[in-house]
Amino acid sequence: LPTLKQPISVDAIQSVQVNLSNYDITQKGYTGAGINAVTKSGTNELKGSVSYSWRDDSMVGKRYNSSTDSYFDAPSFKEDTKAVTLGGPIIKDKLFFFLGFAPQLGRTDYTRITKRQTDCRTLLPSGQLSGCDPRLASQGGYADGAPDIDPSTGFYITDVVDSEVRPATSQTYSAIGKLNLAVTPQDQAMLSFIAVPTKSESPGLY
Repeated sequence: LPTLKQPISVDAIQSVQVNLSNYDITQKGYTGAGINAVTKSGTNELKGSVSYSWRDDSMVGKRYNSSTDSYFDAPSFKEDTKAVTLGGPIIKDKLFFFLGFAPQLGRTDYTRITKRQTDCRTLLPSGQLSGCDPRLASQGGYADGAPDIDPSTGFYITDVVDSEVRPATSQTYSAIGKLNLAVTPQDQAMLSFIAVPTKSESPGLY
């Protein structure tokens, strides 16, 4: 069976059915369950809805980095979604329409940091790392042509050269339209369309 893999605004959904089956889920292309979303249709009563939702990084907890056993803040982001629906009769008891439109806008701000390895320190006889002196050894400094390594971590020591915030943006416009024709209670027809144009821009961090 054909599958429509497009996001639809919840404001356009009338009901959702989850159908389970005893078929072998190891069969290719079958998951063992089917989800059927039934979209709204117009009726003899003219009615609609308006909704708005907002989400940002203040609603997200800290993230965990297993390699460093530490927590860090999520990138700054915001998402807002508006939805408008309208349905009703074109010809009472015969022809009905339903329209839905839901733009979703998102932005995530990433801090891009450029670093460079340093060559201005040396390991003292005490096992401690010296202060930074970028002069050559012949001039009394600690520059030896090799990057400095932190003895406590084994990683290169770096300096921040530049830092800037770059946004990643996304724009999704979910639209749905339906016409329902009821010639008789037994003879009915439906014409529908779903359009989800999307645009996004990468922050180009790398």
